[in-house]
Amino acid sequence: MQPNQWLPLTEYALRSGMSISTLRRKIKSNTIDFKMEEGRYLIRSDELTENAQGGYHSSDYTEEDEGDDQLEDSVMDTFSAARSGPPKNTSGITGNNFGVPSEIMQLRQEMQRIREDASTTQEQDSLKLRALDARVSGLAKKLDLFAEQFAELKMLVKLFEEKLDRRA
Repeated sequence: MQPNQWLPLTEYALRSGMSISTLRRKIKSNTIDFKMEEGRYLIRSDELTENAQGGYHSSDYTEEDEGDDQLEDSVMDTFSAARSGPPKNTSGITGNNFGVPSEIMQLRQEMQRIREDASTTQEQDSLKLRALDARVSGLAKKLDLFAEQFAELKMLVKLFEEKLDRRA
């Protein structure tokens, strides 16, 4: 790999074995060298050798990893991995599926993470909906109050007009 090469977040995650959420936390805390181009994070490949951990760990996920695009990223990663076909046999042994159990475990972990992300997103949406409902009911009360005040003002205008008509 060339020095000073900038990799997209997903490619860096695949090469380093770190989860995308861990990389996002590192970017947020400014502990990894990154730049943003066309709305995408790029990470310097020099960081790859320093930070390679060798795989996804369930401890990489925390409650702070909430984000609207995080679920989309993980789903897209899963689909791109599925489109790339079965894993290449690097063991030199042909006809055996020695890598399958670990792949199944990784997919199960990814499915669990996606479920957690979906649950978190659902909870966030529920909270947002309740906040919007409260705001709408508050605005409705204000509207009723203003309508009542408007009716009173119309009545006062009518009374003053009647007084003026009697004087004239």
